[in-house]
Amino acid sequence: MPDSLQLSCPAKVNLALSVGSSNGAGMHPIASWMVAISLADELTLSKRIGPDSAYAIQFSTDEADEATVGRREVDWPLRSDLAFLAHARMEDYIGNRLPVLLRLTKRIPTGGGLGGGSSNAAATLVGLSRLFELSLQRDELIRLASDLGSDVAFFVGALVGDSSSLVTGLGESLEPAPLKNVLHLVLALPACSCPTGPVYGAFDRLHGFSPSDEMSTSKAIDLETV
Repeated sequence: MPDSLQLSCPAKVNLALSVGSSNGAGMHPIASWMVAISLADELTLSKRIGPDSAYAIQFSTDEADEATVGRREVDWPLRSDLAFLAHARMEDYIGNRLPVLLRLTKRIPTGGGLGGGSSNAAATLVGLSRLFELSLQRDELIRLASDLGSDVAFFVGALVGDSSSLVTGLGESLEPAPLKNVLHLVLALPACSCPTGPVYGAFDRLHGFSPSDEMSTSKAIDLETV
């Protein structure tokens, strides 16, 4: 059993996206074509040994990438961080403590719609399963991921080999959609932040959505165009 391991946490882009109204619990149904890209955070998980060992998390920014992606400080409470919540969810699921140190090197700009926090959470779930030899299967990890946010399950799929998927429901339904060609993108990264929660809230107000509204997920996504 290894004492530590390292995982890449890729960013993603939405090649297509449809968003429905809130289900009343703050979650929005989506229909999206998500693709993982080469821009990535780096997560290192290390076991903590000893009777008083516990969970801990450290954040850093790769200074070499600062000019490329722009430095955005971690300025949110630890208990609202998705990697923290993923660790807590895993402990609750297996009914046992998982003393670990997470070291996150952040390269994905926060609040840019690229899914950095969701990717960190997915890598935490996958990494904990591997580090502690929990032998959780893909479907189990996706169920856990779906409790954390609509993008997290996609990133679990990406980490186990499905880097391009059609994502529906509350993010828990994944259909692999391999790209026919290499996709080249240019990312514009303005010096501002748009967290998903407030953005979706503004979306609801703009369209007059209420929790009773329904969204059809039958919208076609043309896979022949990419």
